[in-house]
Amino acid sequence: STVRDLDVYDLVRMARQSGLHTGVVLDPRPEKAGLAHEVRRLEHKVQAGAQYAVTQPVFDEASARELRDATAALEIPIILGILPLRSLRHAQFLDQEVAGIQVPFHIQARLEQTSDPAAEGLAQGRETLSMAREWFAGACLMPPFGHYEIVPSLLGPG
Repeated sequence: STVRDLDVYDLVRMARQSGLHTGVVLDPRPEKAGLAHEVRRLEHKVQAGAQYAVTQPVFDEASARELRDATAALEIPIILGILPLRSLRHAQFLDQEVAGIQVPFHIQARLEQTSDPAAEGLAQGRETLSMAREWFAGACLMPPFGHYEIVPSLLGPG
Protein backbone atom coordinates (compact mmCIF):
# COMPACT_ATOMS: atom_id res chain seq x y z
CA SER A 1 0.00 0.00 0.00
CA THR A 2 1.06 3.57 -0.61
CA VAL A 3 1.45 6.09 2.20
CA ARG A 4 0.46 9.60 1.20
CA ASP A 5 0.98 12.65 3.36
CA LEU A 6 -1.86 15.16 3.37
CA ASP A 7 -1.67 18.79 4.36
CA VAL A 8 -4.48 20.96 5.69
CA TYR A 9 -5.30 22.20 2.19
CA ASP A 10 -5.74 18.63 0.92
CA LEU A 11 -7.99 17.87 3.88
CA VAL A 12 -10.13 20.97 3.20
CA ARG A 13 -10.47 19.99 -0.48
CA MET A 14 -11.42 16.43 0.49
CA ALA A 15 -14.03 17.63 2.97
CA ARG A 16 -15.61 19.97 0.41
CA GLN A 17 -15.59 17.30 -2.29
CA SER A 18 -17.45 14.98 0.07
CA GLY A 19 -20.13 17.64 0.56
CA LEU A 20 -19.22 18.75 4.09
CA HIS A 21 -19.54 22.31 5.35
CA THR A 22 -15.90 23.02 6.00
CA GLY A 23 -14.41 25.33 8.59
CA VAL A 24 -10.83 25.91 9.62
CA VAL A 25 -9.01 27.43 12.58
CA LEU A 26 -7.39 30.85 12.54
CA ASP A 27 -4.69 31.14 15.16
CA PRO A 28 -4.40 34.83 16.10
CA ARG A 29 -1.03 34.30 17.72
CA PRO A 30 1.13 31.95 15.73
CA GLU A 31 4.23 31.49 17.86
CA LYS A 32 6.65 31.87 14.98
CA ALA A 33 5.38 33.50 11.81
CA GLY A 34 2.94 36.23 12.86
CA LEU A 35 -0.65 37.14 12.05
CA ALA A 36 0.01 38.32 8.47
CA HIS A 37 1.49 34.90 7.67
CA GLU A 38 -1.45 33.11 9.27
CA VAL A 39 -3.94 35.23 7.29
CA ARG A 40 -2.11 34.26 4.06
CA ARG A 41 -2.45 30.61 5.14
CA LEU A 42 -6.14 31.22 5.72
CA GLU A 43 -6.45 32.69 2.21
CA HIS A 44 -5.00 29.43 0.85
CA LYS A 45 -7.45 27.44 2.98
CA VAL A 46 -10.28 29.50 1.46
CA GLN A 47 -8.94 28.79 -2.04
CA ALA A 48 -8.98 25.08 -1.11
CA GLY A 49 -12.66 25.38 -0.13
CA ALA A 50 -12.86 26.51 3.51
CA GLN A 51 -16.23 28.18 4.09
CA TYR A 52 -15.60 29.76 7.52
CA ALA A 53 -12.90 30.15 10.14
CA VAL A 54 -13.03 29.94 13.94
CA THR A 55 -10.34 31.79 15.87
CA GLN A 56 -8.47 30.56 18.88
CA PRO A 57 -9.78 32.29 22.03
CA VAL A 58 -9.43 36.06 22.11
CA PHE A 59 -9.45 37.98 25.40
CA ASP A 60 -9.39 41.70 24.70
CA GLU A 61 -10.44 44.47 22.34
CA ALA A 62 -6.97 45.08 20.89
CA SER A 63 -6.65 41.44 19.83
CA ALA A 64 -10.19 41.32 18.43
CA ARG A 65 -9.66 44.57 16.50
CA GLU A 66 -6.36 43.29 15.07
CA LEU A 67 -8.07 40.09 13.90
CA ARG A 68 -11.01 41.99 12.44
CA ASP A 69 -8.73 44.30 10.48
CA ALA A 70 -6.41 41.49 9.30
CA THR A 71 -9.31 39.38 7.97
CA ALA A 72 -11.50 42.17 6.56
CA ALA A 73 -10.70 41.31 2.93
CA LEU A 74 -11.56 37.62 3.31
CA GLU A 75 -14.89 36.58 1.90
CA ILE A 76 -15.75 33.99 4.53
CA PRO A 77 -17.36 34.36 7.95
CA ILE A 78 -14.91 34.66 10.84
CA ILE A 79 -16.16 33.22 14.16
CA LEU A 80 -14.48 34.66 17.27
CA GLY A 81 -13.35 32.16 19.90
CA ILE A 82 -14.40 33.06 23.47
CA LEU A 83 -13.12 31.18 26.52
CA PRO A 84 -14.11 32.72 29.87
CA LEU A 85 -11.22 32.48 32.31
CA ARG A 86 -11.74 30.92 35.75
CA SER A 87 -8.67 32.15 37.63
CA LEU A 88 -5.26 33.75 37.29
CA ARG A 89 -3.72 30.27 37.30
CA HIS A 90 -6.02 29.26 34.42
CA ALA A 91 -5.00 32.37 32.45
CA GLN A 92 -1.29 31.79 33.10
CA PHE A 93 -1.53 28.14 32.08
CA LEU A 94 -3.24 29.02 28.80
CA ASP A 95 -0.77 31.84 28.12
CA GLN A 96 2.36 29.83 28.88
CA GLU A 97 1.47 26.26 27.98
CA VAL A 98 -1.11 26.26 25.18
CA ALA A 99 0.12 27.01 21.69
CA GLY A 100 -1.95 29.63 19.92
CA ILE A 101 -3.40 31.24 23.04
CA GLN A 102 -2.16 34.50 24.51
CA VAL A 103 -3.82 36.03 27.55
CA PRO A 104 -2.75 39.69 27.67
CA PHE A 105 -1.09 40.88 30.86
CA HIS A 106 -3.84 43.42 31.59
CA ILE A 107 -6.43 40.59 31.53
CA GLN A 108 -4.27 38.53 33.89
CA ALA A 109 -3.97 41.59 36.16
CA ARG A 110 -7.77 41.93 36.26
CA LEU A 111 -8.01 38.33 37.47
CA GLU A 112 -5.28 38.85 40.06
CA GLN A 113 -6.83 42.02 41.49
CA THR A 114 -10.36 40.72 41.99
CA SER A 115 -11.83 38.73 44.85
CA ASP A 116 -13.96 36.72 42.37
CA PRO A 117 -11.81 35.69 39.37
CA ALA A 118 -14.51 33.47 37.84
CA ALA A 119 -16.97 36.39 37.80
CA GLU A 120 -14.26 38.62 36.33
CA GLY A 121 -13.55 36.03 33.64
CA LEU A 122 -17.26 35.86 32.85
CA ALA A 123 -17.41 39.66 32.57
CA GLN A 124 -14.41 39.59 30.23
CA GLY A 125 -16.14 36.89 28.18
CA ARG A 126 -19.27 39.07 27.87
CA GLU A 127 -17.10 41.99 26.70
CA THR A 128 -15.53 39.77 24.04
CA LEU A 129 -18.94 38.42 23.01
CA SER A 130 -20.09 42.01 22.47
CA MET A 131 -17.16 42.51 20.07
CA ALA A 132 -18.00 39.23 18.31
CA ARG A 133 -21.55 40.43 17.76
CA GLU A 134 -20.38 43.75 16.34
CA TRP A 135 -17.29 42.83 14.32
CA PHE A 136 -17.52 39.12 13.44
CA ALA A 137 -19.96 36.63 11.95
CA GLY A 138 -20.46 34.95 15.31
CA ALA A 139 -18.84 33.46 18.36
CA CYS A 140 -17.59 30.03 19.37
CA LEU A 141 -18.20 29.75 23.11
CA MET A 142 -15.72 27.51 24.91
CA PRO A 143 -16.89 26.95 28.50
CA PRO A 144 -13.80 26.05 30.51
CA PHE A 145 -13.49 22.70 32.27
CA GLY A 146 -17.02 21.66 31.26
CA HIS A 147 -18.66 24.58 33.09
CA TYR A 148 -21.60 24.74 30.68
CA GLU A 149 -23.74 26.30 33.41
CA ILE A 150 -22.02 29.65 32.74
CA VAL A 151 -23.38 29.91 29.18
CA PRO A 152 -26.69 31.62 30.13
CA SER A 153 -24.75 34.21 32.17
CA LEU A 154 -22.30 34.65 29.33
CA LEU A 155 -25.09 35.25 26.83
CA GLY A 156 -27.26 37.36 29.15
CA PRO A 157 -26.92 40.99 30.19
CA GLY A 158 -24.89 40.04 33.27
